[in-house]
Amino acid sequence: MVKKLIIVLAIAVLLIGCTSRQALMAEGDWQQMGYNAGNMGHKADSEELLKQQVEKSGTQHQVNFNQYQEGYKEGIRRYCSSERMYQFGLEKRFDWGVCEFRREQKGLYLSEWQRGLSRGPMY
Repeated sequence: MVKKLIIVLAIAVLLIGCTSRQALMAEGDWQQMGYNAGNMGHKADSEELLKQQVEKSGTQHQVNFNQYQEGYKEGIRRYCSSERMYQFGLEKRFDWGVCEFRREQKGLYLSEWQRGLSRGPMY
């Protein structure tokens, strides 16, 4: 019973995510669409992929890739917070994925990761 409930909830979350993406595309809210992708830690979509998705959806809006990129940059900055770097350290995660740019910034982000790394469980 619990497994079925978890599966239903997971499917619902996926459908809501797809629906909101479709709604943003239909509204032409490219900045919010980019922000959502970044804030969830996803890689940015290419302009070509976005254009293909627009064609499939039948929406009348043209892709504004500059707005998408601006939103994505803000979302990814928010996703790649010092708290996230600490969590990566706790998880003994050496690949920071979309947050790799934070490693180059050193300072706070690197020290938070190292702090988490030193406190995380030993395997």
